Amino acid sequence: MLCHELIGVLSVYNKPYWLKAQKESYDQFDDALFAQVQTELEYEKTQARVYFVL
Repeated sequence: MLCHELIGVLSVYNKPYWLKAQKESYDQFDDALFAQVQTELEYEKTQARVYFVL
């Protein structure tokens, strides 16, 4: 993501003109990850309520 120098085939994917596409991909991954974490936290809250009500 920081455009540091890589060697071999990896250097192809580390060019400045890829930065916008990389950022968009990271943003999409971020959104999906945080949505999943939020879903799991809500589920845990529900389970905790059920546990303490019983």
